[in-house]
Amino acid sequence: MQSISVEVVARCSKCGADVVAKNSAVANFIRGGKSIICDNCRRSGRQWTKATYHEYLKSAHWQAMKQKALKRAGNKCQVCACTRSLDVHHNDYSRLGGELMTDLVVLCRGCHELFHGVMP
Repeated sequence: MQSISVEVVARCSKCGADVVAKNSAVANFIRGGKSIICDNCRRSGRQWTKATYHEYLKSAHWQAMKQKALKRAGNKCQVCACTRSLDVHHNDYSRLGGELMTDLVVLCRGCHELFHGVMP
């Protein structure tokens, strides 16, 4: 990722602490007016709300990460090798907004639903 040239600061939506952007993706997320959670709140087990998570999934940063994960997986489900209806699933939500590729796995819709217990 590119480094940022201007320090961008926002307030944590949970505790109100200053959050300084650590990279350009986070800076753009903050500049876009999206709410953000500081590392302390994220580490302490306070999770993003469903609403902010769904907003994040619409961000340019997430879309880029999703495309990288799909490319890495050869545009196939990493469980059954299906090539249709692919989702990128977070294995680890602790770095949400700053995911590592190892935090992500590509699953077809069926495997993703099974993983979450939607289907028997």
